[in-house]
Amino acid sequence: MENFLLKLKPFDKITFPKPIPGNVTSESRLLIKNNGHERVAVKIKCTNNKMFKISPVFSSADVGEARLIRLIFITENDVPMDGKHHFSIHVVPSPESETVCEAFNSEKGKNPLTIRIPIFFEKKFKRSNTEEKITYLYNEL
Repeated sequence: MENFLLKLKPFDKITFPKPIPGNVTSESRLLIKNNGHERVAVKIKCTNNKMFKISPVFSSADVGEARLIRLIFITENDVPMDGKHHFSIHVVPSPESETVCEAFNSEKGKNPLTIRIPIFFEKKFKRSNTEEKITYLYNEL
């Protein structure tokens, strides 16, 4: 993780809160910051596209720039087992003249730096203030 171009918050696991009774979704956030020496293109994938939504999936980050990624868990059934699913973050260098898609379709895009972050779920419902969490994430970088 030390050589990874991005600083991630959280970096060890993504935890989704238990959905509010009556809702079928819950939300978490991932903050990424480019700590490298050049602009990068970022692509985020998940193990189940019906169960998890990512916004944005593709992005770029200049040196020192941070991006907030919205992660949504959609459930119609029971919550899956902790650690069964993960998000994978793929990163490639991307000059200013290249779009994110061009960066991933280029030769260097075939072998991106990748990190996997396991997904966990809170067992009990608890209210949280999303705005406070986002402010905390930015201040931690």
